[in-house]
Amino acid sequence: MKYSITILPKQAILYADEGETLLDVLARAKYYLPASCGGKGTCGKCKVKLIEGKLENVTPDQEGYV
Repeated sequence: MKYSITILPKQAILYADEGETLLDVLARAKYYLPASCGGKGTCGKCKVKLIEGKLENVTPDQEGYV
């Protein structure tokens, strides 16, 4: 299954395969996020806001960040 990811405000659309991390998808498209934990999701520096859609096994915080 493929997923689409829209990067705002540029409206850039990226595509991810199932199981691929957002950090990997962004890096492939030359968008770099700080990730001192190596992409394990423990440092909190790569938080992104989920505006639309849903994620499995992830609950956004009160402001919609995951």
